[in-house]
Amino acid sequence: MKGLMVWVSVLAVAILLAVTACGGEATPAPAPAPTATAAPAAAPAKTYEFQFAHFATPEDGPRWQMALRWSELVEEETGGQVKIEVFPANQLVKVSETVTALGQGALDGAFHPDAYLVGIEPASEWGLMPGLTSPQDYYDIYYDLGLLDLLNSTYMENGIYSSGFYSPGSVDIVVHSKKHVMTPDDLKGKKMRMWGGTWAQVFKEIGTGLVTMPSAEAYIAMQRGTVEGAGSAMAAAYGLKWMEVAPYWSYFAEGGLGGPYSVHALFSQRAWGSLSSNLQQGVLSASHKLIPLAAKARADWDAGLVDLATSEGADIKVPDPKPWVEQVGPLAKRLYLERGGDMAGKIWADVEAWHQKTGR
Repeated sequence: MKGLMVWVSVLAVAILLAVTACGGEATPAPAPAPTATAAPAAAPAKTYEFQFAHFATPEDGPRWQMALRWSELVEEETGGQVKIEVFPANQLVKVSETVTALGQGALDGAFHPDAYLVGIEPASEWGLMPGLTSPQDYYDIYYDLGLLDLLNSTYMENGIYSSGFYSPGSVDIVVHSKKHVMTPDDLKGKKMRMWGGTWAQVFKEIGTGLVTMPSAEAYIAMQRGTVEGAGSAMAAAYGLKWMEVAPYWSYFAEGGLGGPYSVHALFSQRAWGSLSSNLQQGVLSASHKLIPLAAKARADWDAGLVDLATSEGADIKVPDPKPWVEQVGPLAKRLYLERGGDMAGKIWADVEAWHQKTGR
């Protein structure tokens, strides 16, 4: 009997060991670690490549160079997701057809001056009006008073959005093939290429035989005798080498004609709307970062323009501003307010109030 009990005990121990070995209720062995799975690769950020027309041709001055610098800043501020390629005048579209092409979405964007936008918003040319602003105040007035947003309310109705601007010069030069233009009377009966908008009406009223065309086309027109002379900014006249066909330059260094003009970085609504809000903010940030760069570039360029133009054949004289201020100033104001309606009236009043408030 005692032997049987010993045998049963041995058998129980053996069964227990067998159960443990076969994975019974004993503590289970740890499960093997799961095989690591690689995370899916992030999709590359979408990039946008836009073609922008320019109203001018390549040159060393700020009119062309600031467009290139803005394009670089846009790429930097959007982390490389927005790239802008700039094309000279008339390569992508005729300068005179730029606004239409933008509105139809046939063109991504353009660097286009405010004087060429008066067809859709006459108040655009406020900066060109004599005595209303100076190059030093121009940017502050534009942004302090929200004028860009105000103008965009009309631009966007026409399929265009201005993401910013820069000012490469003022309307301060009149060139002629045969004589200097020293007083408004000297323009009577002369066939001239001048800027459009309110100024076109100003020149008509003082007796000019006006021919309106883009500045890029004026050289050939003067060379062929289609027009006798032209008006624009000193920087534009030098960049276009007008001294080669019209050497008599009247430079309104002391005022009398218009103020700063701006070159807008315009998007078609199709192109602008394709960007996310973050990328749009990057573009707007680039425009703000361009402001001090453009202001310095203009000042540096203007300082040497008289010498440069003279060295290449321009005979430069500075007219007395008094007859121009007396005859042209009030006429330009009246016609601007008549053409521009309520928006022009608001801008004029707001700018004058800004000057009174700031003492500038």
